[in-house]
Amino acid sequence: MLVGHTQVRSAIDKLIAQDRLPHAILFLGPQAIGKYLVALECAEKILKAKAPHPDLHIFETQDIDSLRVLLSRLHLKPFMGSSRVVILRDVDDLGIGSLNLLLKTLEEPLDSTYFFLTATQGMRLPRTIVSRAQCFQFNLLSNEEISQILSQKGISNSTLLQGSLALLEQDESVILPSLEGMLRGHYLELTKFLLELDKKEVDRVIQILVSVLRREMLLDGPHQRKLAEALQNLLFAEILINQRNINPSLALSTALVGDGNFQDSFRVAGL
Repeated sequence: MLVGHTQVRSAIDKLIAQDRLPHAILFLGPQAIGKYLVALECAEKILKAKAPHPDLHIFETQDIDSLRVLLSRLHLKPFMGSSRVVILRDVDDLGIGSLNLLLKTLEEPLDSTYFFLTATQGMRLPRTIVSRAQCFQFNLLSNEEISQILSQKGISNSTLLQGSLALLEQDESVILPSLEGMLRGHYLELTKFLLELDKKEVDRVIQILVSVLRREMLLDGPHQRKLAEALQNLLFAEILINQRNINPSLALSTALVGDGNFQDSFRVAGL
C-alpha cells in the first residue's frame, strides 16, 4: 500500500475524476521519496488496469535514441482503450538533445496521452519544459509515515535504530558496506539513522561517507554528477556543523536526502 503524499495524490485524483488532467505533470522532490510510485499509481487509475500494461511506457535511461523511438511510437493508436501514459524518470538527468525532443512533444500534445515526469532538481530543467507541465512538489515523509513503511517491510523502529547505531561501534570495514547499501537507495533507513546521531557520531559518519563517495566517483557509472553533488553537499554540511549553531544530524540528513538546493537554502536563510 502506498504511504504518504496524500495532498498530491488527492489533487490528481480530483483532476482525473473531473476529466481535467493536464497532458503533462511534473513531480519534483528528493530522490527515492515516492515520486515514481505515485506516478505509477496515477497511470493505473488512468488506464483502469494494473501495471504492466501495453499502454504504459516507462522511460528510465538517458539514451537519446531510445527516447526518440519511444516518442515516435506515441503517434500510433493505443493498444487497449483510449488512453496512454508515459512515465519519464529523472528528467533532470537528460541531456539537452533529449530535453529538446521532449519539449517538441510537449509543445504538440497528443490526444489522450499523459506524461508524468519526475525530477529531483527543477532548476536543472529548461523553463520551457517546466512551463508546459503542471508541477507538484513532494516533501519528505513524516516520522509516522516512515514508521508505517518500515512496518510494511517488517522492520521495527527499535530494531532499525539498534542496528544503525551499532555500526558506529564496529570496524570501518563493516561500516562501509552497510552505509553504501543505504546510499544505494534505502533512503528511509538512512534518514532515520542520521537523525538519531549526536555530534561525535555525525563527525564519524561524515568521514566514512566522504570516503565512500570519493571511491564511487573513481568508478565509471551513470550517476557521477549526483555523486559529485552529494559529496559537495556533505562537505558543506561539515563546514556548517563545525562553524555554525546548527543541529548536526539534521544538517547531515538534509545534505544527503534533502533537495538538491541544500547550499542555496542555507544561504538564502542567512546561515
